[in-house]
Amino acid sequence: MSPSRGEIAGAFVITAETAADVPAREALLDRAMGPKRRKKSSEKLRRGRRPSEGLAFVARDASGAVTGTVRLWDVVLGEGGRSAV
Repeated sequence: MSPSRGEIAGAFVITAETAADVPAREALLDRAMGPKRRKKSSEKLRRGRRPSEGLAFVARDASGAVTGTVRLWDVVLGEGGRSAV
C-alpha cells in the first residue's frame, strides 16, 4: 500500500501531508528543532519552496494527532541545472 493512501506501521499511520496538517507540523518542528529552527541553514535553503511533488508525509498516532513529518525537496545542481532528485 502506498503512503499516500495510509500505511499502518505499528502504532501510527503514514499519510500524505495536507494543508490542514501545516499548523500541527509547524508546531512539531518548533518543539523538535528549538527556538533557533528558522535560522538553521537547512531551513534557509527551503524558505519559499515547496517539497517535491508527492513527497510530503505525516505520521499520525491512534488519535489522529500528527507525531512525525517527512518532506523531501528537489536539489538543483549548478545554475539552470537539472533536478538531482
